[in-house]
Amino acid sequence: MYLQCQNIQDIPRKFQAIMRLPQVLIWAFIRQLLFTQLALMLIFNVITMKIMKNNNFKKILAVNGKLLIVLMIVLTACKKDFLDVDPQGSETSALFPKSAEDARLAVNASYTALREWNYHSGGFPILDIMSDEATKGSNPGDAARLNLFDSFQFTASSTDIFPWYSALYKAVKRANIVIEKIPPIAMDENLKTRYIAEARFLRAFSYFTLVRAFGDVPMVVTTTPDYTLVRSPKQVIYDEVIIKDLEFAMTNLPEKDQYSENDIGRATAGAAKSLLAKVYLYLKDYQKAANYSVQVIKSNQYDLETEFTDAFSLAGQFGKESVFEIGAAPFEDFSQGGNQFANTQGVRGDPNKGWGFNRPSIALINSFEPGDKRKLGTVIFLGETIDGIRINGDPATADTTWTDATHTTIAELETYNRKVWTPGTTTVGRMGL
Repeated sequence: MYLQCQNIQDIPRKFQAIMRLPQVLIWAFIRQLLFTQLALMLIFNVITMKIMKNNNFKKILAVNGKLLIVLMIVLTACKKDFLDVDPQGSETSALFPKSAEDARLAVNASYTALREWNYHSGGFPILDIMSDEATKGSNPGDAARLNLFDSFQFTASSTDIFPWYSALYKAVKRANIVIEKIPPIAMDENLKTRYIAEARFLRAFSYFTLVRAFGDVPMVVTTTPDYTLVRSPKQVIYDEVIIKDLEFAMTNLPEKDQYSENDIGRATAGAAKSLLAKVYLYLKDYQKAANYSVQVIKSNQYDLETEFTDAFSLAGQFGKESVFEIGAAPFEDFSQGGNQFANTQGVRGDPNKGWGFNRPSIALINSFEPGDKRKLGTVIFLGETIDGIRINGDPATADTTWTDATHTTIAELETYNRKVWTPGTTTVGRMGL
């Protein structure tokens, strides 16, 4: 609440700003002013006592005593709730969400959690680096610790693991807010159910990553979990959270073509069935995996792109081959919708498209048969020209790295991930991929 005045122009300028302050700040200002004046008077009288004659000493002492009493009253005169003020200018869990618009914002925030850099294996593509299809990339000295993942020598104390774990649970928390707090809101029931289904898909999406990366993990399904919560067996997470959430999502979400243009990119029934099929693959229930996969195929919502490179480019964004993708905007400011996933892996040097991590391995390059068009759609080689831009690469990185001094076997070539390429010569466009 703010103080108001009908004729604020008639108030001296130095008080106009005070009149616009919250009441709690105004009273705090007045108390501080009184305290300062009384303290100065008390100090003045103490000094005066030293130079006054003895017959005035008792009078001044009495005055000082009264001033001290008033000063103590000023310091203690406020009630406890004077300082117990609700946060000004920000929402709290007690106040949000309360309306249909709040519900929409809460669901959108659940998607936003997926754009955070640490959400994707801690920022750096360590899962790809640990595979046979990629190496660390960049130049040799940049984030050299990531080589420990390539050689499987990393430890639990790695600085790249905890941020990943934390970001996943942050996404779970946002989904839980929607699932728990939207049901009581008075709003369109069909839209409410869809919002909850979106959140349950997103929660399952995050938990599926958690159990694959960390095994047994705490099962947090409320906004107020017990802080002594222990790890649950990963099979319990599968049974009680992931599968149930995805079954609810596939039943209550629309198909891809049923969304309006403004809602493109939201979770769909097809995305839920696809993720459920993948879950059953990990659980080795191949029949259920096949059943859900066939349902997705027969939905006629998806098809292969004519050009392979379009599937992983701006040209194919939310296209016919896209089952679920994390949307982003071409801004380097994350608050405006940017996403650094592609920037982390973009061409390093000339052109300056990123940091150059997640380098395609020799094994991956050699796995393509002669004439396979997917090779150039997967790997960027030095000397190539893409969208009119020549790829010269990073001067600090060797074009060819050999396994030993004999230079007989190639360990690495300076190559880059074609699937995160965007037109242009700066990093800005990559933030929207």
